[in-house]
Parts: sequence; C-alpha cells; structure tokens
Amino acid sequence: GKYKEAAAAVHALLASGPGWDYTTLMSLYPDVATYQNQLAGLEKAAAANPDDASLQFLLAYHAITSGQADLARNALAAAQKLLPTDTVTAQLAEAAGVEPPKAAVAAEPP
Repeated sequence: GKYKEAAAAVHALLASGPGWDYTTLMSLYPDVATYQNQLAGLEKAAAANPDDASLQFLLAYHAITSGQADLARNALAAAQKLLPTDTVTAQLAEAAGVEPPKAAVAAEPP
C-alpha cells in the first residue's frame, strides 16, 4: 500500500538499468497469492485515482513484469499523459509499443 514509495524505488531502478523479471519479482513474496492480492490492491487504487502518476507508473511496471500486456499499455498511456517529460516512463512505453501522447497543437491565428 505504500505506492508512492514503491513507484519511486522502481523508477530509480529502471533509471539505472533493466527492471526485474517475473521470477526475481516473485522471489520477494512468500507466495503467488500474496503477490496477486497486492497487485489487485494496486489495480483498485490506480482505478480509483486515475490522475495519480505514481500509481499508473507502478501499475504499468507490474503489468509488464507479470505479462499483462493490455493492462500495461493502458497504465503506460495514462502515465505518459501525466508524466510527459519523464524519460523512464517514455522508455517503458516504447518497449511496450505504446504511442507517445500527441502534443497539443497551438491554434493558428485567423
């Protein structure tokens, strides 16, 4: 439930090198059910707070690591909109095949 702290740790990890694979991530939990319950809690928190960049980023990372491609793409698209200049989020999105957000086009004067 300490999502902001977890997001900061994952962000720092990814900024300095590749993330963990599923096997490494699972080694941090006593069993798969514990991980799945915590991931479900993260999903609920992210759905309830769609404008929280740290939740969207963290969910995207876990979705990628656990092989949930659709969830990863959706969370990454949300994270990119909230963090448009963050290079780590952009790299994750690119690796997952998520298009960068469209830049706002300034209206031309008549």
